[in-house]
Amino acid sequence: MIKAGIFDIGGVLIEWNDKWLIEDIKNTLSISEDLARSCWEKYLHPLSRGEIDEQEFWRLFCNEAGADFAKSSHDLMMREFIKRYHPDDRVFSIAQAMKKNGYRIVILSNSIEPHLTYLRSQNIDQDFEFAVYSSEVGVEKPAKEIYELTLEKLALPADETLFIDNIEKNVDAANDLGIHGIHFENPEKLRKAIEDVGIILI
Repeated sequence: MIKAGIFDIGGVLIEWNDKWLIEDIKNTLSISEDLARSCWEKYLHPLSRGEIDEQEFWRLFCNEAGADFAKSSHDLMMREFIKRYHPDDRVFSIAQAMKKNGYRIVILSNSIEPHLTYLRSQNIDQDFEFAVYSSEVGVEKPAKEIYELTLEKLALPADETLFIDNIEKNVDAANDLGIHGIHFENPEKLRKAIEDVGIILI
């Protein structure tokens, strides 16, 4: 029997696609889209594990990309994120319906400190029992340790939880641990998938 729902943030609770940020980086630093994406993906992971800070991220990024470090800034990390920030009320209503019906709801999200600071200023996690953020715990999805940490905080076995994420490899990792993973595509399919495991959403 499912007792808790574990929700991702980016692409689930909020509408987000990093292509917007990559486009801004490409234009601001005058580099190709392919180079912007490869450097972003290379240094995003240590940033999201809290191993480097934002300034070190840009130093490494610009060094590899051959870009002008002086053109990088906190604003470059944040402006598209803030501009595009849009909570999906349909997904929040599903989470709130679960909570209303006695299910526990928590957040498990890969995060970077600048975005997390903004998310908290918007009270993104106020309705959730707790949140596990990669930049604070030093491990990111799809590493099994971050799921195990979430289960430990819930004090529940894997098969009594469900996990919702828009990235398939993260869902696969959850499934491998016995968590009921749901690949998020849209709120309508999410509602059906949740109801299919016996949870009534009213």
